[in-house]
Amino acid sequence: METKDVGFWDDWWRHRLSDGSPNLLFPGFPSPIGWDPSSLYKLVNRDDLLTSIMVEQGLRTVLCVGNGISQEPRALAAAGFEVTALDISSVAVSYAQAYVVDEDGLDRFCSPALHRPGGHVEFVVGDLLDPTVCPGPYSGPQI
Repeated sequence: METKDVGFWDDWWRHRLSDGSPNLLFPGFPSPIGWDPSSLYKLVNRDDLLTSIMVEQGLRTVLCVGNGISQEPRALAAAGFEVTALDISSVAVSYAQAYVVDEDGLDRFCSPALHRPGGHVEFVVGDLLDPTVCPGPYSGPQI
């Protein structure tokens, strides 16, 4: 299996979504989290610390690569960022885009105190290595 094998990832997501238990809104834990090999499924941190630092540095754009079905891009958009959620699987992107997340779901990623206007999320199907898919910029303050 090659990471660029679109068919593999589409099949993987179809299987994952058909088992009836997708973990869409992964539980968030305060940063930094401790290393516990028995609970690797908990490797999703809350974005509060990262969001605060990005705001402090004047960053405005975020590229979520290999996003899958996660709703983290919507939470980052609620925090005022211009977000591109990129995945090679059209199945995952379609599901993530169609999913309706409530405020409680967004709050699992990012505290309501960090929400601010002006954010937007765009879901994109494509290969990270193709610069025409997501040309950016994804660094520094926008002027």
